[in-house]
Amino acid sequence: MKKIKLSKKVKIIIAITSVLLVASIVTGVFLLGGGTVEKNVLTSKNVSFEEDTSSYKSSVSDNIGNTVLYNPETAFVAIKKSNNKVLLPMGKVASKDNISSLLNITVRDRKGNSYIMNSNSNSVDFGAFQITEEKNLLKIVFTFFKDKDSAKEGFKLTGFAVEIPVVFTTENGNLKVYVDCSEIKCSSGLYVEKLSLLPGLLSVDNALKGEHFVIPDGSGALVDLSKENPEEINLSLDVFGSDITLTDYKMGATIPCYAFADKKELLTVFISDGDALSTIYCNRKKTAGRGNLYSEFTLTAVSGENTAMKLAEQYDGMVSLTFNFSDIQKNSYNTLAIISRDFFIKKGYLSDSIKYDFGDLPFFINVIGSEKGRDVLTDFDDASEIISLLNSKGVRNIALRYSGALKGGLKGDTVSKNPVLKSLGGTEKLASLCKLATDQRSSVWVDVNIFSGGTTIANQKGLIRAPLYNEQYLYMAKDSLYTAVSDSSISGKNISDAYELSGSVEKLNIALNDASFLLFTDGNKKLNRQQMLELTRENVKALSVNSGLMLGKPALWLMNGASAVSSVPSQSKLEGNVAITSVPLLQMVIHGSVVYGGEPVNATKGGWVSVLKSIEYGAVPSFLFTYEECNDLSYGTYATQTAQYYSKVKSLKAVQNLPMTSHEKLLNGVYKVTYGYNKVVYINYNKSVVTVDGLLLSPQDFILV
Repeated sequence: MKKIKLSKKVKIIIAITSVLLVASIVTGVFLLGGGTVEKNVLTSKNVSFEEDTSSYKSSVSDNIGNTVLYNPETAFVAIKKSNNKVLLPMGKVASKDNISSLLNITVRDRKGNSYIMNSNSNSVDFGAFQITEEKNLLKIVFTFFKDKDSAKEGFKLTGFAVEIPVVFTTENGNLKVYVDCSEIKCSSGLYVEKLSLLPGLLSVDNALKGEHFVIPDGSGALVDLSKENPEEINLSLDVFGSDITLTDYKMGATIPCYAFADKKELLTVFISDGDALSTIYCNRKKTAGRGNLYSEFTLTAVSGENTAMKLAEQYDGMVSLTFNFSDIQKNSYNTLAIISRDFFIKKGYLSDSIKYDFGDLPFFINVIGSEKGRDVLTDFDDASEIISLLNSKGVRNIALRYSGALKGGLKGDTVSKNPVLKSLGGTEKLASLCKLATDQRSSVWVDVNIFSGGTTIANQKGLIRAPLYNEQYLYMAKDSLYTAVSDSSISGKNISDAYELSGSVEKLNIALNDASFLLFTDGNKKLNRQQMLELTRENVKALSVNSGLMLGKPALWLMNGASAVSSVPSQSKLEGNVAITSVPLLQMVIHGSVVYGGEPVNATKGGWVSVLKSIEYGAVPSFLFTYEECNDLSYGTYATQTAQYYSKVKSLKAVQNLPMTSHEKLLNGVYKVTYGYNKVVYINYNKSVVTVDGLLLSPQDFILV
């Protein structure tokens, strides 16, 4: 793994950031236009010292010559160029949007009334803050009041006050900003519902050509800030999927980071703690040059209105953002991907190598066994026939994900009594399928729903029923809803029963379905989202002891224990917007840690072009089959075609276990993808011959060099 080394100027930025924050947040004068800098005596209740802020300006100009965080006396945050150009102004637009302070919060009272506050117009304006400076650490305690008169009375004398400590420090060469939620103090009856740290940092008023946001939407997206846009973009991405006990399901962020890039530099923001409680917001105005990008933590989830307000969960752990400043190498998302991969490996989300050896390059075949546990579409004997036929045609490695066997959850029964499993042939037939696959150098992965229960369980008092999205049935143009239950005892039993099944059937592997795109709060046990994330992660580790573990979707929080991901998105869901360009950011982050499939070739009707897309994005081709002859997804229709595709792409096994280190668009329809810094794949989507880098690329083809 190549590590990005911080340049001298970036190290200086990190080192002096805390000093600049202290020097300017209280009374400092730091003019954008290059005017005079006055000498100030800086004092607070906790610290008293005298400094000449001109020395900081000099060090910025002479030693860094580029970018620096600073705070004017109004407590805005900005990035400043030494040539007096403001890269990201926190002025008129940001203040109008009310996001430009160091800290924004939403406070609720017992009646359900909501109060939106920011540190600039409340705590700082009222003088209600304290600063403590230690080596490599700056702590600012903001206190929020309703008005200045309340602020004069102080925290203990008023009925409405909220105290929040914000800490600035450095960690592994990065700037880290965090809040320990257990240290938040509120007047009786008040709750901090939401919290944002430095929300105005990536607020842009007048972006130049090429300046853009990078967001983790789908495969990843570049949001061009300099183009006119026919419509405003207001996107929210839950970092670890929706919590169905609190809200309807929606697609979330694929990785917990976002960034701003100009032609020379990249500022990356990692959501490093409190991940499960956070949401990324991207706003892009119609007018060219304007937008903002920030994240928000939900500390107290509430439901109901007015006096009927109910506290659904409260969080008292850490929430933090980590900021990385780096030079751009070729493309911003290439640099971002390398930095992110290294960050997530250190954090423990990703493995630094592939855990499951597929042998030859696999093709991912997702077979739908039964529809909602009722109609059998493909039983275990049928699945055996599919593997045998494809193998006879030259597909020598099939990773067969079997959907439907445990699709509705285990319904509280033991594995041996599971009615859906029985209708598909029972454990003996399943064991025969696994043996056949192993003999033919393939593998079987059976779908398990961790959080979903059957109708009987869902009707029990106090448990939650909810409709959930199912991608496979969407491809079949059928109803995609099934019943969900939020309860740790149910999820724990489903995990233990899946563990029992994988232990009783030799060579059987497990595929996680609902846990790949949802995170449930336990409504009965009062577990918050972060606690449920950690509990589920620990429980899921057991499943990889007996077998391999496949995720239905790329859930980063479960990735370290996973061997494969069935399907990874190949574009942003905002694709088609003139200001949006889809990029393989997610793929670059996870390639070399897990083997992953693309979107189903036959279901998307893309044919060979869909296979080329999988190749460009480092995925193994994926297919969605049933055994039914009359079905549009019948395997018989595609068997010969699948084998032909396999013969063309099997050479890509050579890059399967390597990290993807660069992705470039060379010409219109021509891409260059580099693996491990020395293996290169060229893809030509054009219907004519193209010459690049001294190589002749055939029409709609690829080459590995």
